Amino acid sequence: MTDHILQLMEQRRIKISDPFEYKSINKIIRRECAEAKEKWLNQQCLEIENKLNINTRLAHQKINEITGKSRCSSSSCAKAKNGSILMEKQDILNRWFR
Repeated sequence: MTDHILQLMEQRRIKISDPFEYKSINKIIRRECAEAKEKWLNQQCLEIENKLNINTRLAHQKINEITGKSRCSSSSCAKAKNGSILMEKQDILNRWFR
């Protein structure tokens, strides 16, 4: 999100009483957010392409980071108190019942 988009959001918040102005500012915000997202994704894709030539493991990690995929599903792992991920069934049961 750019500073310009944040300024527009502030203007939109102020213009809540005027529906026409609110809608026009909201339309601009949506368009600029879509453009910013497209630009960000293109940058990420270029970074992935560069990493594919060097180390495919790093490229796959970046892909998973962008797509929001994690190492585990909600039923097959749990997070420990220290923030680490528990993958073993016994460790998960110990965490749940402590």
